[in-house]
Amino acid sequence: MGTSATPRETMFSQHKFKKGDIGLIRQAPSELQAAEITEFFTGMGAKGGAVIKSGNDFVYAYKIASHTKQ
Repeated sequence: MGTSATPRETMFSQHKFKKGDIGLIRQAPSELQAAEITEFFTGMGAKGGAVIKSGNDFVYAYKIASHTKQ
């Protein structure tokens, strides 16, 4: 789980997400709210983290598989 300005690219290149894997992408109203959403779910046990960075208004999450990287 994390935040990104380009979530699809981040999931496929950085986390090795593959077509057919389970994941989701949602746009938050702002970078701050995207980070707050990510912090909420990581506080509940999801793996990941958020960086408040200009343009990072998308939240992404994916099911960890043997080939994915955190």
